[in-house]
Order: sequence, then structure tokens, then C-alpha cells
Amino acid sequence: MKISKGQKSKISNKQMVQSDIAIHYLAAFAWCRCSTWIWLVVGLGFCALVPACQSPSAPAIASIGDDQMARIMADLNIAEAATARLNGYPKDSLMHGYFQQVMEMHRMTKQTYEAQLRVIASDQVRLENLLLTAEKLLEDTVEEKTEPPE
Repeated sequence: MKISKGQKSKISNKQMVQSDIAIHYLAAFAWCRCSTWIWLVVGLGFCALVPACQSPSAPAIASIGDDQMARIMADLNIAEAATARLNGYPKDSLMHGYFQQVMEMHRMTKQTYEAQLRVIASDQVRLENLLLTAEKLLEDTVEEKTEPPE
């Protein structure tokens, strides 16, 4: 069987394309053949998996008492109620000022309050009790203000 000149060029072009693909494939994955890279990837994978297998640590104990935290929440709720009819920039500005004022009244920083709130939020029962206490404080405050003087 004779192969025409056109068929020779097609076969050789096909073979060239296949060899080019093989060369690019080998060049792209040449780093896999290096044992250093393999051990590096395996080592990094191991280091990433070891912390994931450890048991979770116990939550941090809040350094602020629940009573103080409930009082802060009640005060922040009063500040929110004071700005209920506002919106936009005036509300945001007043809320920022009220928040700072409440934190100063209780001698606390925003970071400490938020950190303690995160700790408390991890315990659903404690959080519900804290919110009920804050609600009771608000009710007591309203009752004191609405009682007629004797």
C-alpha cells in the first residue's frame, strides 16, 4: 500500500501534535516527579489535618458577671428605644454616642463587651437567662418611672 504525500503530512502533523501535548503535559507536572515536592505536599497536608483532628477547647469563662452584662444590655436597649423614631445618619450618630456612653458608665471597652457577648452566645441557656434578666430590669425601670409619687 502506497501512502500519498498528503497522507504523510497528515500523519506527521498528528504525531507532532501528540508529541507536543505530551511534552507540555510532562513539563506541567514535572514537579511531581521530584521527591522533595512530594514530601513537602504530604507534610503540609499532614500539618493542616492534625489541628482539625483535635478536640475543641473549652470555651473561655466570662470575666463579666451575668448581672452586669444584663444591665449593659438593658441600657443599650434603652438607647435603642431613644432613637427609635430616627433613621439614617442622625440615628447612627446618636447610637454610636449612646453606645460609648453606656460602655463608659459600666467601665468597659467595646472589645471586651463583644468578646464576652461571643462567649455567652455559645451557651444558649445562659444567653436566654441573660436576656430574660435584661427584660426584667427594663420592666422594673418602667414601673419605677410610672408609679405616682407618694
